[in-house]
Parts: sequence; structure tokens; C-alpha cells
Amino acid sequence: MTHPVIHRGLQVIAGAERLIAGLSVGAMAVLLCADVILREVAGMSLPWAQKLSLHFMILAGCLGVSLASSAAGHLRPEVGDQILPKRILQGIVFLRELTTAVFCGYFAHIALAYVQQSKDFGDLNVITGVPLWVVQAIFPATFALMATKHIVFALFPSTRPVRAGVH
Repeated sequence: MTHPVIHRGLQVIAGAERLIAGLSVGAMAVLLCADVILREVAGMSLPWAQKLSLHFMILAGCLGVSLASSAAGHLRPEVGDQILPKRILQGIVFLRELTTAVFCGYFAHIALAYVQQSKDFGDLNVITGVPLWVVQAIFPATFALMATKHIVFALFPSTRPVRAGVH
């Protein structure tokens, strides 16, 4: 059974992730190039460019992890896909998706506590002045998003990405 609304929602989320990750990589490249050009041509530097580029890299990297998970490109044992009886494979895949969702949900919870602690302490990046919790917030958001996706994959098998012929 196909779930077009859920499938479309997952596509929209993946499209937004790709867009934001791409913009992050682009911003990172512009900042680093501008810093190098200014340093080589004008003899001055943008002291915050490298640190801000790192923030963009963290954002793009986390979104990349979520995109890989959405496309079944994340690391997981695949040996069972080939040797387990086909009649129990769907149950195993359901448990795998549910376990992944629980794992991601647990780490979203831990990451959220860490972000809250940084916010409570008022930690700032000394170079950019950006509150650290703003940058760190990508971690619980990514884990929560991945947990949600894998719950959807567990409950609605038709929305699961197919990799190597295994659903």
C-alpha cells in the first residue's frame, strides 16, 4: 500500500535538507575563498571566516548524515538480508528501522540536554560571537529528524528506501 502524502512529505524534507546543505557548502566556500583572496591580495584577513565556515560545515555534514539515512546509505549490517529466510525478513527490517529510530531518539534527547546546558551557561564562540547552542542545535534536530524518518519507515514499509534489493 502506497502512502502518497507521507512519501511526498519525506521528499519535501529531503529536498529542504539538500537545499540547506548545498547553501551551507556554498557559504563555506565563499567565506574561505574571500578570506584567502583578502589575505593574499590586500594583506588582511577575515578572522571569523574560518570559524563561521566550520559552523556551515557542521550543518552540511549533519544534513548529509540525515540524507544518507533517508536513502538507506547509512551503515548497517546487511549480512542478514541475504541469509535470513524471506518470510521473516520483513519483521527483521521493521525491527531494524524501529531500533534505528530509538537509537536516534535517544541521542536527540542527549544532544538536546547538551544544547540546553550550553544555552544556560551562555557559551559563545569567542571569534564569531555566535552562541554555541545555536550551532549545536543541529545535533538534536538531526537525530530527531532521523528518528522520525525511521519510525515512518518502520510503520509504512512502502516509504522505505530500497538498497540492494532489500526493502
